[in-house]
Amino acid sequence: MRSEPPIADVGVTRLSSKGQIVIPSDMRERAGIDAGTEFTITLCRDGTFQLAPRRRRSIAELAGILHRPGVKPMSARDMDKAIGDWIMADYERISGRKKSAAKTRKKDESRE
Repeated sequence: MRSEPPIADVGVTRLSSKGQIVIPSDMRERAGIDAGTEFTITLCRDGTFQLAPRRRRSIAELAGILHRPGVKPMSARDMDKAIGDWIMADYERISGRKKSAAKTRKKDESRE
């Protein structure tokens, strides 16, 4: 099985006095990028740059990305409780004091 080469094309461009570079039009067309497209730019340790268009994802594309097979989804109430328990444990760890869970639960229930 033959893999594609990592480089599809090479172009030459120049940095302007304003710090701008121009991507050749044929490359822009093939990549499907237009004026206003945002990019991420990475300065590599070897002094080269990597430039990649930022693709915006729709909410529909993100559906299910956190799903883990065999793990039951949590309700918002269960998430709130888990976060509260973690905060309480962290508070106790940092302060060295125990907070009464019963008092905290009563306060939370009275707010509902």
